[in-house]
Amino acid sequence: VNDEVNDVVNNDGQAAQEVEGNRQGGGDENNQQPVDDQDDDDDDDDDINIQQAAMLHEEHLEEMANQEEEAQEEEGFGLENDIELHVAVDEILGIRGPIHVLLRNLLWLLAFNCAYLGLFAFIPLNIGTRVMRLFTKLDMMLFREDSNLMMVLTEISKTASKEDHTLQLPDLATIGLGYLVLSITVFTLRSLMRALSHQYRSSDMLGRIRLGLDCTAAVVKVGILLFLKMFLLPLLLGVCLDVATLTMFEAEAPDRILFTAQNLVGSLLLHWVLGITFMLFVTVSVLQLREVLHPDIFAATIRPQEPHPDLLGSLLQESGATHTRRMIMSLAIYLVLLFALIWLPTWMCKEFIPQSLPIHLNMFYMVPQLQVPIELVVFHLSVLAFLEKFKNKMGELQHSFLLVACRKLGLTEYLLPLPNDGGPPLVRPPPGWDDLAGGTQERWAWGTEEPSDLERSLAPRQHPTLVFFRLAALFFWCWVTVLLLVYSGMIFPLVFGRSLFSLVHVAPRFRHDPIAFAVGLILTIIAKSIIKTGWDQLPEFGPWFQRLCRSPPSPKQCMTLFLFGVIWCGLIPLLLGVVFEVTFGTSAASWDEFNVSILSLFQDWSLGMFLLHLWALLLVLGMFAEGPGEARAAVFLQGRPVAPLARHRDFPPNAPHDMKLKLENGVAALWDGIGSDWSGVEASLFIKDIALHVLWFIIKHISLPIIGVFVVRWTNPASTLSFNSFRTGLAALGVVGVIMQFGIPITDWFKSMHDSIRDEQYLVGRELQDFQRTGEQTAANVD
Repeated sequence: VNDEVNDVVNNDGQAAQEVEGNRQGGGDENNQQPVDDQDDDDDDDDDINIQQAAMLHEEHLEEMANQEEEAQEEEGFGLENDIELHVAVDEILGIRGPIHVLLRNLLWLLAFNCAYLGLFAFIPLNIGTRVMRLFTKLDMMLFREDSNLMMVLTEISKTASKEDHTLQLPDLATIGLGYLVLSITVFTLRSLMRALSHQYRSSDMLGRIRLGLDCTAAVVKVGILLFLKMFLLPLLLGVCLDVATLTMFEAEAPDRILFTAQNLVGSLLLHWVLGITFMLFVTVSVLQLREVLHPDIFAATIRPQEPHPDLLGSLLQESGATHTRRMIMSLAIYLVLLFALIWLPTWMCKEFIPQSLPIHLNMFYMVPQLQVPIELVVFHLSVLAFLEKFKNKMGELQHSFLLVACRKLGLTEYLLPLPNDGGPPLVRPPPGWDDLAGGTQERWAWGTEEPSDLERSLAPRQHPTLVFFRLAALFFWCWVTVLLLVYSGMIFPLVFGRSLFSLVHVAPRFRHDPIAFAVGLILTIIAKSIIKTGWDQLPEFGPWFQRLCRSPPSPKQCMTLFLFGVIWCGLIPLLLGVVFEVTFGTSAASWDEFNVSILSLFQDWSLGMFLLHLWALLLVLGMFAEGPGEARAAVFLQGRPVAPLARHRDFPPNAPHDMKLKLENGVAALWDGIGSDWSGVEASLFIKDIALHVLWFIIKHISLPIIGVFVVRWTNPASTLSFNSFRTGLAALGVVGVIMQFGIPITDWFKSMHDSIRDEQYLVGRELQDFQRTGEQTAANVD
């Protein structure tokens, strides 16, 4: 609009100048030429266009001003709301206003906490205590003092009393007894009130009392069911798991009792996490197996995974007998699987392979009362995340195994779902079958549901001969396979983690197997990816070897690769490992006693290989590059380098990423050599620019601590501080290197954080802009 207005104004100005010139050129009014009618029409059109453009321009400016005012009003309204919310919360808490308001709020908080503790803890505790006093003789009759249960409870109580713990097992038992008495009382009163209400139907008071008792009984029923299913059942399974593995860890019951007495919360949480983990794995496996097998096997018995929008309603509608039957059936299944997968393999290992037991766990706890709950919570959340991500993988694994096993045993037509047209077994479970938000509807029907078209089109099952022996062989095969998978998944990560801890010279008393298992699990995943990649590239090994035989590298290139291998895979890793062991893994007393003989050269070399190639990998991926942290974070978030690997032939000799480019050139040259192009293997690159450069860097940085050792020895020959002086010098160099490498990024990060906090505090998201001065203002200021 502005451009149109300017064009029209310029044209009008030119036309006015032409008219004025014509008037002056005529000398007087009599000699002036009349203007044509067409020119008058053009001038009128120009005036109309100017007026329309001006009106459009004004409307546009008004619209922009209105939008800006609305945006400011919305922003100010949001800011005012935030301020009013903060003020309201402060006034509610009592931070703003008179001091008596704050005291009143504190008193209300204390009153609420006292009421909560009195209602849910002290009242059941008092009721349970009174009931136990009333039935002391009955307890003595039912539980003799020499019974195992009474001995265990007495031992736990005595130890807890010695430890002077606030929460003890007898207190929990008494509170549980109080809740049980209250529940029985509520159900008894409800039954009596029902009988009275049937007899006196015209009484409104009895109806109201019955309604209140019905609501109370519903709350009690839901609480009891949740307690039994979510707490007591997993806790019992955890205790059974602990008892079944006593032989595996060569532990005794008194040790477990002592741990329970010393750390009651940790023991309860430990057994609950063990039990709930076992239940989750079994439940997910059974649900997946329901969809893998033919629907005539488990579809009518096992309820599928489905949403429960009215979980409390379903709990209330079903009778207590139904819940009891389900819990007993679930407990029986869990106990059978616990016997088959835990106790029986442990017993067989003890009888037939006694040297494999016991399994000793390394634990390092400084504050067990705090560390144990934190580790268990992290483990439980990790299990939930694992099952949520890989539960369908478990179903796919079951399907693949059953395809092979049923084909070998002749059970395909008996166990697996087959189409009517005689094709291969259906791929189960179907993708997205467990999507509770409306995924595929191809799961097997449950209860009164209408079967899907896929389920209707299945071929009927056919019973083979000797079906009992075939199923027995299948069960044994499944049992062995599950044992191998479960114990491999537990043993290999633990072995890898322990090996890494031993490799980095972690002292035995500081080794912690839960951390070792987590680290080993990461290493296992990496090893799996490497093995899978190697297996996929295995068919290419034969053609590559043939190409290598047809076009081998020249003798000079072979010598270059040999010298590079000696330096890169021999001297540098050994030097790195020795420096690491001397710095972190050897005590001064041991060094003064044994000197060089204390070093484990092969272990040091292995550690050096690990550290060297880890550094090279991170360098190539761009983790040590300068610039914003987003590039370095992409390595971990995306799992790939920031820029693709490429050859950099013409890089400057003193570039900041000089070493990164050299390594990329070296890797690219080796990769081309695998493809029979050895032209990139040059001594100047591999020997001078890479191997000798890294070797000289290490020697240069350890030379100062070694010089310090000689200075100490020369100034005081009898001094024993030479080893410590070497460590001190090396640590000082390490600190300086870290500061030089990460000082500027950390400083930039702190500055950015400070600026963002300042903007959020004072500018509320608005961006400051420099004031643009006009030419007249600048000249006036200069004058």
